[in-house]
Amino acid sequence: PSWEELSNTLRDATTTTSSSSSSSIEPTEPLVTLYRDTNGWCPFCERVWIILRAKGIPYDEQLISLQNKPEWYKALVPTTLVPAVLFHGETGEEGDGGDGEGGDSSEGKKKKNERRIVWESDDIIRALEEEFPNTPEMLRDTPEYDAAVKMNDDLTSAGFRFIYAGRNDTLSEVDRSERRDAFLSELDRLDAALKVQQQQQQRLETTSASSDGGDRMHFRLGADFTAADAIMIPALERWRIQLPLAVEVDILEGRPALTKWFEAVDSYAPYSERVMGDEYSWTATNSVFLRIFGGGEDEPEVAAAIRRADDAAARLTESFAAKAAEEREGDDDDDDDGTRKKFSREAAYKLVSNREAVIADCTREDPKSQRHLGRASDVDAADVALRIVVGVLLSEGDPIARARESTLPDVENAKDGASAARTVAARLCVPRDMGAPAASILRAVLAIVADRLEGKTP
Repeated sequence: PSWEELSNTLRDATTTTSSSSSSSIEPTEPLVTLYRDTNGWCPFCERVWIILRAKGIPYDEQLISLQNKPEWYKALVPTTLVPAVLFHGETGEEGDGGDGEGGDSSEGKKKKNERRIVWESDDIIRALEEEFPNTPEMLRDTPEYDAAVKMNDDLTSAGFRFIYAGRNDTLSEVDRSERRDAFLSELDRLDAALKVQQQQQQRLETTSASSDGGDRMHFRLGADFTAADAIMIPALERWRIQLPLAVEVDILEGRPALTKWFEAVDSYAPYSERVMGDEYSWTATNSVFLRIFGGGEDEPEVAAAIRRADDAAARLTESFAAKAAEEREGDDDDDDDGTRKKFSREAAYKLVSNREAVIADCTREDPKSQRHLGRASDVDAADVALRIVVGVLLSEGDPIARARESTLPDVENAKDGASAARTVAARLCVPRDMGAPAASILRAVLAIVADRLEGKTP
């Protein structure tokens, strides 16, 4: 099929989904605009992004290049930094949200919230709480919440002091060792605090008459996700994947309570379906970060860390199809089929809407980043291979099975088409390009189609 035919199929399939996870606000038109970084790496943007989805607030996004910020954004936001949120202003009935008393119908409608721009992540989160009081509460005015935020501040401070110690030539080995020990100590302190909270939560649920004995989520302050979790996520999600490769530190080793917290946030849909970075992306970008910020590949420790990251990323690319199949094992009911279809369409939409840039990137003679990845040379073969992939994603049934079983058209220069598909899979970055579930499906289909174009049995 042509790109136009694929676009029509996509439109007919009603692929438009709400940008929020489970909006509790009517109408569903965007009520705010989130301005964030293009790559999805800014930790402060990530906090706000998670909160928006956790509260179910419909939102638009505008991505801001941190290297080339537009003049209109500099004029809009005094600090010129991201994130920022524009509140559109909401029309509602006088007294809306109350018990129905006190409203004067003769006054008609009024502006419930004024149109305004708010920046700084803490201020944005507070503003979201104030403007949308009927959404899940994220902030807590309790000593436990304040202590959790302070503990996270201590942990991130110790973490960055340790991580960046290798770039400071004035530090002695003793200094570096002390920073490492301080960081590990803060991780242990967090694990101990989580253990206490999880034990308290378990006791409460055991004695509660309403407890049904089912699994409960163990977030930072209990069974409910709060802003404390959103604040913790950005650094911890990176460290979990990148530190074993960069500095040979596993933050989960010997920390079962922290592991249980990760299990909770990893299964929390407002985060995991769109905001969460996945294992491959954080592994691949670790290599990029080390090359740019690590202090130089001529440093033996940096060069060794880059090799570890590149080797780990290569191993993950070889298992894209197997990982996707593992993720869908046991998901046979209608709800899971519908969920897979939603994520398949998300992946298809991203490819269709960005096809020119994607094809240019996977065939670029002089790539701007990840130069160690091979690129295809035949633009037409890349174009055909990607149209095959989109066709699979939009077909009925399991896309992984369809990629393996459907009849593929003849592709001139199939080897280059396969190379393009593998490059797209390796260049796909989460959450920059799409959510982790959609990326998992897309990478698997790309890998299977590439194998088949090369005549291999997937």
